[in-house]
Amino acid sequence: MTALAGAPGTAGKFESWTGRGPNEPLTAEEVAAAAPAGMLSALAELARVSEAEEAASLAEEISALVDAIPAETIEVFRAAARIEDLTPAEESAAEQIVAEARALAAALPQSRSWLGSGPNEPLAEEQVGPWGKAR
Repeated sequence: MTALAGAPGTAGKFESWTGRGPNEPLTAEEVAAAAPAGMLSALAELARVSEAEEAASLAEEISALVDAIPAETIEVFRAAARIEDLTPAEESAAEQIVAEARALAAALPQSRSWLGSGPNEPLAEEQVGPWGKAR
């Protein structure tokens, strides 16, 4: 997500996902271009799909995920997109993001469906409430 927040072609889209207006769509090609080396193939292998299928899936799900992330966490993503080396405080914040993402995934049983090739199970309004807004 840091790559998407800082890339010239997707930074505006990232901003649309964190605002109150409509989310601008993300393409599979943009995901593939922004993904760090090896990330897309590793995710595709975990999901047992092709890299193109994984990129398409991520393109659909990333804006919804960003909607569910607290505003303070989004600011950390923005900061990380602007710098190459993390300070100790930023690294600590990044570790907190990972912990929050793991807690979110553990609290939402349907999150496992988001990594596979089948249909994604939606979140209920009460599941989204503590972490962000639902669209």
